Amino acid sequence: MAYIAITCLRSTVQQSMQVTGCNLQSFYEKLESLIAIMEKPYNIKGDVVALASLEAQIAEIACRAEDEVDSKSIEVLHAKTNSLRGKAFWKLCCFPEQAIEHIVG
Repeated sequence: MAYIAITCLRSTVQQSMQVTGCNLQSFYEKLESLIAIMEKPYNIKGDVVALASLEAQIAEIACRAEDEVDSKSIEVLHAKTNSLRGKAFWKLCCFPEQAIEHIVG
């Protein structure tokens, strides 16, 4: 579940960079690293319920982040003026850092 959500988020980030020109490369690379970690085989013998809960939380965060990237990308594309486009572009570029701070904090 979390793996799929993160790969979808990565695709959305990549598409956003292509369409808007916003540099989200660092965020994209972090997602790539996370995917690589998740692709490694692990033999987990610990608390399966806690692990399932963590996976659900990761999936939820990734889905919310994907919605935000998509929404902010649309704002950039549909902005009526250069000023509004600039503000929307700035919000999109700042989003990954704000999202990470929200998760950590």
